[in-house]
Amino acid sequence: MNSNSSLQKIKYSSLPNVILIGNGINRAFGSGKWGDLLGEISCNSFDGKKKENIENLSLPLQAILMTEDNVDEGVELLAEELIKEKTNSPKQTAIIKNLLAYPFNAVLTTNYTYEIERSINPDFNCELKKSCKYRKTTIKGKQMEDRLGIYRYMSPAVSGNPVNVWHIHGEIGRPSSVVLGHYYYGEMIACIRNYIPTLIRRYKGLRNSREYSPLSWIDYFMIGNVYIVGLGLDPSEMDLWWLINCKKHYSDKFGCGKIHWFEPNLNKDENFAKQVSAKTNGIECYTENVGKRGFKEYYSRVAEDIGRTIVGSISNTKG
Repeated sequence: MNSNSSLQKIKYSSLPNVILIGNGINRAFGSGKWGDLLGEISCNSFDGKKKENIENLSLPLQAILMTEDNVDEGVELLAEELIKEKTNSPKQTAIIKNLLAYPFNAVLTTNYTYEIERSINPDFNCELKKSCKYRKTTIKGKQMEDRLGIYRYMSPAVSGNPVNVWHIHGEIGRPSSVVLGHYYYGEMIACIRNYIPTLIRRYKGLRNSREYSPLSWIDYFMIGNVYIVGLGLDPSEMDLWWLINCKKHYSDKFGCGKIHWFEPNLNKDENFAKQVSAKTNGIECYTENVGKRGFKEYYSRVAEDIGRTIVGSISNTKG
């Protein structure tokens, strides 16, 4: 694994632009949703009312039930299958490349797989449980931090300024880093909670150098203007909701950027609570109604919207 880093320092007078990409784009091109993923690692079978009842649980708890609390073994099986994915569809690659054409300082993703890296570099490849020339680290963390990879990122660019990709819930090449199941979400929240005071102390102490050296994806999420695409922000994403609330809590004292969430169909009645939760936490929501067959076109439009109306119109200079 390559150590330190191609990360650019963050000037105290500016806010980095950060994009967070979820599984929505993959789903538009035929990948499964959370429930499908759990079905692949399940050693239990439920039907009828029992299945409906279990599906009302949070997804991390479902993972525990479906694997009989053997989430690690389930992830190992999942990794063996997902690591075989080596190509994207041309249109999927085009959408991702269009999103990344804008001046983002960091790319975050909740996805375990490498479709973003393959869109940046067609020759990208990482094997299961092996070193990877694109994988880098900023510092050596404590055991839990190191396993979950909060200081690890991918740098797959082949020329020009490197595009750095942070798999915030782990990557399939390192199954031990995958956050799936209640226990692991709790560990991730602990890592984030332990890191925040250090981040704030370091960032507030910039009076001399005026530049901040990011060490983790948490730095970018807390400090930057964050643009969320293809991520439904299910309540199960408890680590992200905790961090979103933390960002809002510190926004005035700390000078944090804003969160911009591009999500289809938020105006529908069944998404009322989610939209209200987002707005209560200071998230700016952008939505439109999209039918089942319209998601590919929707994500193409979102790429244009970010460039035309968001990134280009927001000043990165603190007032």
